[in-house]
Amino acid sequence: MPRSRESESPLIGTWLDGRFWIEGHLATGGFGAVYRARTPSGLPIALKLLHRQLVTDPAAVARFQREGTILTQLHDPHTVTTLAVGETGDGTPYIAMELLAGESLHARLARDRTLPWRTSAAIARAVCCSLAEAHALGVVHRDLKPANIQIGDQGGAAWVKVIDFGIGKVTRGSAIDDGQELTHLGHLIGTMDYMSPEQLIDGTCSAASDLYALGVVLYEMLTGRRPFAEAATLAAMLTALVTESPRAPSELVALPPALDRVVLRCLEREPLLRFTSAHELAAALDGVLAASDPVVAAPVRAAPVPTTFPTLRGVAVAHGQPGGERHEASVGSAADIAPTQPLSTPVRARPRRRSRHVQLRLPLVLLCATAVLLAGIAGYLFARI
Repeated sequence: MPRSRESESPLIGTWLDGRFWIEGHLATGGFGAVYRARTPSGLPIALKLLHRQLVTDPAAVARFQREGTILTQLHDPHTVTTLAVGETGDGTPYIAMELLAGESLHARLARDRTLPWRTSAAIARAVCCSLAEAHALGVVHRDLKPANIQIGDQGGAAWVKVIDFGIGKVTRGSAIDDGQELTHLGHLIGTMDYMSPEQLIDGTCSAASDLYALGVVLYEMLTGRRPFAEAATLAAMLTALVTESPRAPSELVALPPALDRVVLRCLEREPLLRFTSAHELAAALDGVLAASDPVVAAPVRAAPVPTTFPTLRGVAVAHGQPGGERHEASVGSAADIAPTQPLSTPVRARPRRRSRHVQLRLPLVLLCATAVLLAGIAGYLFARI
């Protein structure tokens, strides 16, 4: 199997900035590569560097530096710990982080397909802690998915860490807002399968968008599939989001009804109908974990949904595998993941309804999808002339 260019990087076996000895390559993303390194004292770390070819791209450098700024402000135990942020002599920015063992949630689901409902709820509960701190600072993760959730077990205690705030959005006017607008209006950014309806329709993104993404992740942990897994294109996903409601997870697997209600509220089309905050979602999950609700019995298999829709081009989203790269250029028992927020009463079920706002959006979405399809056909015919 051919080796990647990063695995043969001249950086391996050298000191970076006189502070970190680089031992090997760990991973490569859209903006940078991550290496295994050590400090002079022998502490193992993960070292993320911006790709060399992007060092002269002001937008890429600004986005990388923003990730470093965000990470240095996050200290929740369920967020990856950042040790240092700096820049080499040749202008390459880097971020030094704790080296996490374990595996990504994506890798776990690829192997086991589903997780027990208590473990799934506990993982989601831990992610809520990370999101609550980020949202309080005015930061939206914007790419929450199984590939960006690391899980493991150390000394018999399970741990969960949220990673990769590389495309995180900083709310205008927040304490860490630097005044830069790094995402252009109408530019979709994220991973399609986990993006909220408002992100896909007009690029709007808020804390509620992260809660929707977490709902998709929780649905996937419980059932082994995403709510609209059959939608393989942007047009298909848009149509599904505004015309269909996801099946209750308990129709696919045996679950407590209360957990059904939590998941479906996360997946509400309208942001205002979802949980008001990560704290409220965490309290609802606490209620599910503390209660002794009976589990439903025979699950019903989902029927396949046809997906004969046009493919939209030139959109900065990823789709396909849950851990698919976005495009712009073993867990212990649930009890081991200790809640850090106070308990509250279980969430109450909300009626599933389509708001007038969504009804007004539907014709617009379908019209846009049709226009893109016709434009593609016209372009093809023009090219043949």
